[in-house]
Amino acid sequence: MGCYDFIEGPCPSTGATFSSQTKLMDCIMKTYRVGDGVPSLPDGRLKLKEPCEHCGTYHTVVVQNGHVHSIVVAQPDDPQEGLYGTTLAPEDSREAQFAREVLSQVAEKLD
Repeated sequence: MGCYDFIEGPCPSTGATFSSQTKLMDCIMKTYRVGDGVPSLPDGRLKLKEPCEHCGTYHTVVVQNGHVHSIVVAQPDDPQEGLYGTTLAPEDSREAQFAREVLSQVAEKLD
């Protein structure tokens, strides 16, 4: 059994406060809310693995500038948090840029 953290905030659908377990942060049993710093995460969106206990809607955490920016209703194309956590990799992230550069270099060598 491992440790985890919580995301807590207002449900975008009902306004009721909901809480969801997550393995995205430091897994030290801390509760994160909108406005809290999360320096271990890059900017991006990530759908939480647990639905709101009030309405059953899935939500997405939006991280901007090292902080929990907002909690919004999840969209079908939002990356899903996995059982053991997920690294956010939005299109403009350093990780995504690096991956595109590496793939481009490999493609050039194959040509």
